[in-house]
Amino acid sequence: MTAFAKIGFASLATVLFGCGPDNGTGTPHLPDLVMAASSTDGPQSFPDASGPPATGHVVYLNFGGQGITAGAADDPVNNVSLTATHDGTIRAWQQGFADQKMSEDDITSSLIGVLAPYNIRIVTTRPATPGYDMIVFGGFASAIVDGVADDTTFSIAPNDCSTTSPNVGFIFDVAWLDAIDIADNAVAMIGLVNDIPATVDNGDCMCFSGSTCDFIAKPCTFGKNAQITTAHPQCENAAGRFDEAARFLMTFGAHP
Repeated sequence: MTAFAKIGFASLATVLFGCGPDNGTGTPHLPDLVMAASSTDGPQSFPDASGPPATGHVVYLNFGGQGITAGAADDPVNNVSLTATHDGTIRAWQQGFADQKMSEDDITSSLIGVLAPYNIRIVTTRPATPGYDMIVFGGFASAIVDGVADDTTFSIAPNDCSTTSPNVGFIFDVAWLDAIDIADNAVAMIGLVNDIPATVDNGDCMCFSGSTCDFIAKPCTFGKNAQITTAHPQCENAAGRFDEAARFLMTFGAHP
């Protein structure tokens, strides 16, 4: 079991990428770190999904702050995280900022827009039925992970090579980025935790862990001939190219 982390320094407008807690050992490490530029552009308009709401795979965006328990497997229902190395509390997204709700709404609408072709249901209220993935927004990585630089890790997620087990990922409150950049990162996270490999193509929705994976301040695209990263090939046996749009369709189905 591996986990993947995106590491950023907002003051330098840059982002570092690397690997997180290694194989479930509880000892985080960050090898082969590389630097890529990120965007800090201002507000912009976001695409909206059209037609009826998605009814398939459910992803719960948790913006409200959350106590997290470190465990041997992800359990969104009970707020247990495999990538956490100790129990802790993630504070609410943009806590104390006047535009907190607007930021949450922009991220949500941006994510729904990017994922509009697929049957992925994005919700901001915890589902009553188990089986959903959860992304917790807010706080800092050091609240739940030992050995990471405080206030610099942007996101972290497990990679369990499975499309069936529920997952818990985190996007931390460490950089002033466009809502669409945050949404693009969430798209990659949703793919990663559901056995879709990361890529190296700039602007691609699965470009997460390479020096070419800049924040682009616009919606990412699903590549038809996407290059799998050789740095962190994840569950794939070897690097190569694949039809990312078809892979998302196979994994999640088409939007109704």
